[in-house]
Amino acid sequence: DVIRLVPWLLLGCGSTPQPTQTPTAVSAHAQPCSATDRAETPDVVFVTIDTLRADRLGYAGHSQASTPHLDALAASGQAFLQATTPLPRTTPALASLLTGLQPHRHGAREVGDHITVERTLATQLQERGWRTVAVSAMKVASPAQGLDAGFESFDVHHDARALSLTQAALSRVDEVPAGCPLMLWVHYAD
Repeated sequence: DVIRLVPWLLLGCGSTPQPTQTPTAVSAHAQPCSATDRAETPDVVFVTIDTLRADRLGYAGHSQASTPHLDALAASGQAFLQATTPLPRTTPALASLLTGLQPHRHGAREVGDHITVERTLATQLQERGWRTVAVSAMKVASPAQGLDAGFESFDVHHDARALSLTQAALSRVDEVPAGCPLMLWVHYAD
């Protein structure tokens, strides 16, 4: 079974810069996992989309939405329809999602700020045997802000379109040895 956590964060960002696709890898997966590891632990998948209004999604009730894949993902997992952000700014909101802390506790209060804590959901899952993968389309949601804490691999494809970013994420997932539980976070910007 896969647990799909689909928190749709209402994030505010600045202007839209020109797209570039320059991956930045932090590290790679090395050790195999056992069948026991896999049997006892579900996958955890976070899909975040910058500046997306949740009320524009079909699964959230928008009758004219053209979001069949997101709707299917939400239907097969857990969608949080009443999720809110502690601060409607990219870096602080994502830092809160990954740490469970308010901005004044994790240190990121503005876009691009570095978090001041090392303990994240990814670090906790990694300690318990999950392989952790992150792929982001934004430089302000990257290792530069400390958001890579606990991720074995973290790639940034700045301003990559959704299809390209999804392909990059799936490529990283393919590197995870069979039998390993997975935490995947993909942060989109379109």
